Formats: sequence, structure tokens, C-alpha cells
Amino acid sequence: MFTAVKASVRRVAHAFGISIVRHSTLTQLLATSAAQNAEVQRLRAVDAEVERLRAVDAEVQRLRAIIEQGRIGARPDINIAADSLIDFQIEMAKYYVKISMGDIEPSFTSIYDRCKAWSVASVEQLYAIYQAMEYVVKAGLPGDVVDCGTGRGGAAMTAMLALGHFGVTDRRILLFDNSDTTAAVTSAARARPETDSDLRDRLNTTGYPSGLVSVQQGMLERTLAADLPRDIAFMRLNTDCYASTMQALSALYPRVVPGGVIVVDDCGPLLGPRKAFEDYCAEGQLPLLLSRIDYRSRVAVKTAGTV
Repeated sequence: MFTAVKASVRRVAHAFGISIVRHSTLTQLLATSAAQNAEVQRLRAVDAEVERLRAVDAEVQRLRAIIEQGRIGARPDINIAADSLIDFQIEMAKYYVKISMGDIEPSFTSIYDRCKAWSVASVEQLYAIYQAMEYVVKAGLPGDVVDCGTGRGGAAMTAMLALGHFGVTDRRILLFDNSDTTAAVTSAARARPETDSDLRDRLNTTGYPSGLVSVQQGMLERTLAADLPRDIAFMRLNTDCYASTMQALSALYPRVVPGGVIVVDDCGPLLGPRKAFEDYCAEGQLPLLLSRIDYRSRVAVKTAGTV
């Protein structure tokens, strides 16, 4: 009789998605009960957050309706800045998801479409490079464009096409592919040009004068020991690890002109490049504002009076 009752209980529990756990000790029973109570509290908190977000959305819709009807000035009871129900961080997140990069210049969109297949950099980073080229040209900064860690060339192509768009085709473009340096760290994850000629053919599609484009492939200890430019207007570092980032900074940063732009890739998730940049700035006491482009890259402008 007791066995039949247990079987009946199991069938009912199974039908309602309820699991039955046998506990051999009171301690196990209490532990399970505590875990279940914690899960119930977590689900209640989730439900509360959902309701809060619904209230936020309803309040935003209400205010939009008032604004559209032109009655916002006649409602002294509404204080948008002080309204406790509005979470502007949530609203801006919604706006960013909706708009994303939809407000950027069409000229960049066409450049991005030509370069995106050859770069693992985000659209935000490539747009930062495009903007940096516009800034360098309009500010009249002297110096060359340097890309250290060129990979398959997408970022360099973006810079070259942007320069052409802004009417400049007389700056030197110096590209360093440090694949040999970083092979031990990222050989499985990092896409590199198949051959030197593949990369050059790809760069030639930009129409930028090939005689002004220099490609150096190999370890940075060797390539950065060669003749380097006197002045650098823009420098991008995609050097993957601490040692190569420090080598590039030591060799190239002193040559960046005041007002020049530095983009540092892999400065977010990879601790090596970020630590190298922080150490280099600390040793030289460089007052640089390293601003976030995206989750992995940062941008800075070299201030006057720093070396």
C-alpha cells in the first residue's frame, strides 16, 4: 500500500515538473531547503526588476505623449530631471541598441564596407581611425601614419582610404606586422596575411600611392631597429603582449608629434598591452587621457610638452 502511494506521488510530481530528492540526513535536507529558499528570493528579485522596467517604460511613453501634445510646459507637476521612475541609463542603452552606428557619415560606411573583411577590429575602432585621419588632416599635423601589428591590413586600409577621402595622398604609411613576435601568444586566434604580396595587393586596392607605403614583417626587435620616421601623426598599436607593446612604445611614442593620435588595441581584455601602456606612462610621467573606443581598444592624444 505504501509503495503504491509513493508511486502515485512520483507520477503527480513528474506531471507538474516537481523533482523529489531523497535526503539521508537532516543536514542535507536543511541545505536543500536553504538553497530552494535562496532561489525563490532570486526569482522574486527578478520579477521585481521586470516590474520596475515596465514602470520605467510606461513612464517614458507617458512623457513622450505629453511632449508630443505640446503640454509639457503646462504641467508643473512633471519634473523629468527629478522623476524617480526614469532610469536614463536604461533609456540610453535602448537608444544605443536602436541607433548603434546609424548616425555616422556615409563616407565612412563605404570605407568600412571595403575594409571590414580584412580586420578583426570593431566598427567603433575603425571609425575612430577614420576620425583620427580627418583630425590629422584638418589640424595640419606633420608626420607619418604608423600601424604596428598590421595583420591582414583592414585598419591600415581604413586609414589610407580615409586620407584619400580627405584629399591627402602624400603621407608615408609605415606598417609593421609583428606576427613572428606574437605567434607564441596568439597563433591560433590571430589572422595574418598569407604572404607579403597578398597584403600588398590588398593595400593597393585603396589607390593610395604604393611608393609611400612601407610594409615590414617580422619580429619588432628587428623591424623597429631600422630607419624610423622622424615625426608620427598617427600611431596604432595592435601588439598583443606586454613585451611587443613596450618595444613599440619605446621606439615610436617619442616620435609622435604633439597633438598626434595613439590608438592602442587589445588594451581592454588583454592585460599585457594595457599593463605595458600603464607602465610606460608611469615611467615617463605622461599625462595621457586614455579614452575608451570599445571593449578592447583605447585612444589618446599626445599632449604638448611630453616626450
